[in-house]
Amino acid sequence: MNTDNPRFVAYQVLQSYYPGETNLSQLLNKVLSGLGDFKDKGFVREIAWGVARYLNTLDYHINSFLEKKSLKTPIRNILRIGAFQLLYFTNRVPEYAAINETVELAKISGQSEFAPLCNAVLRKIQGAKTNLKLPEKDKNSTLFYAVKYSHPEWLVQRWIKRFGEEEAEKLLLVNNRAPGLTIRANTLKVAREELRQKLEQEGFPCHVTEYSPQGILLYENPELEALESFRAGLFVVQDEASQLVSYLLAPKEGASVLDLCSGSGVKAMHIYELSKGKAKIKSVDNSSKQLETAQKNFQRAGITGIELINEDVLKLRNVEADYILLDAPCSGLGAIRRKPDIKWNRSEKMLKKFSVLQKAMLHAASGYLKTGGTLVYSTCTVEPEENEEVIFDFLKKHKNFEVQQPRKETIPAGLLDETGYFLKTYPHRHIMDGFFAAILKRMA
Repeated sequence: MNTDNPRFVAYQVLQSYYPGETNLSQLLNKVLSGLGDFKDKGFVREIAWGVARYLNTLDYHINSFLEKKSLKTPIRNILRIGAFQLLYFTNRVPEYAAINETVELAKISGQSEFAPLCNAVLRKIQGAKTNLKLPEKDKNSTLFYAVKYSHPEWLVQRWIKRFGEEEAEKLLLVNNRAPGLTIRANTLKVAREELRQKLEQEGFPCHVTEYSPQGILLYENPELEALESFRAGLFVVQDEASQLVSYLLAPKEGASVLDLCSGSGVKAMHIYELSKGKAKIKSVDNSSKQLETAQKNFQRAGITGIELINEDVLKLRNVEADYILLDAPCSGLGAIRRKPDIKWNRSEKMLKKFSVLQKAMLHAASGYLKTGGTLVYSTCTVEPEENEEVIFDFLKKHKNFEVQQPRKETIPAGLLDETGYFLKTYPHRHIMDGFFAAILKRMA
């Protein structure tokens, strides 16, 4: 691999990325981790994520200047990289450089015969930049918004039906704004304000979050390993909406806690902090790789005593707890800002499949809860089938459970739905990921 050229590295990543089939974040981590101290990792990420974010729009404009719409994947990816720089990356890359470097990319990637085509198409896009055509809104408003904001048509149609055209457009727009990095201070080691000052000293302007008392938002996305504050375990990366979930659980000191589908252990760490290190926590996940990451996170944060269990939530035996957090597998459609490839990896049929799994997991989790115990169900999606409909179905079948309202001092009313029971956050309303959470109490 030509690691001297960040565009070529991004091209290699995109060559392994198949929308709807592969995970771009995993591909990027795999490639970039093998490049050591390669200085342009951030540039590679911005190119790769940018192409994924604007995939629909880029292809639509590229196709409008092609006589034949079918292109070999390597050429299309090269054109996508060039068009992204021309249309969305001009604050970093001058137009002449976007074109020239893309033509050079065609040559060094073994596609020299297509270099003239790349040059011609990109110059046409440059010339029409202020007047690029979109589908006619009056004829097909769904297609118009799908191309303008680069989202799949099925999702655009669903959101327009649910939110109305005006609000759906706001959500689509915000989803295309790459967010800064939200972190949570490890209060076992440092106060939030002290951490904020340290980050400023390390050269990263930031401010504290509005709703989470431990959150900080960095305006840029640094390479984490380059930060002394990260290596010292002073914070973990976690969106503000995700941080709020552990406050809903609010475990007492000495209580037993099950963190189901715990992933990299970020929420388990937060629960540990909130209990002042005195809760008896078990983190359960069916991925040994995720649990390895969790163990590294625990060590960096100076956290000991959390038991890791490599098991499927549906197959647990001989466990019970006072508190359970079920952060269920979901479509992830509330986190498109951070992971734009999610929108290409999902379909409406998949929402139903997720719902079936979520209902089964919630039923299983309820069986591990002690009488009088608290169970928090959460997802990072804004789709009703995965959220309130799962809760309503559960309550119909489990008469010994009741849904509880969050304490006012824990979650501001503005983040709750109209009933006052469910935490619901939206990127376009709250400038955080789209999350859902509900508190369930076992009465008997």
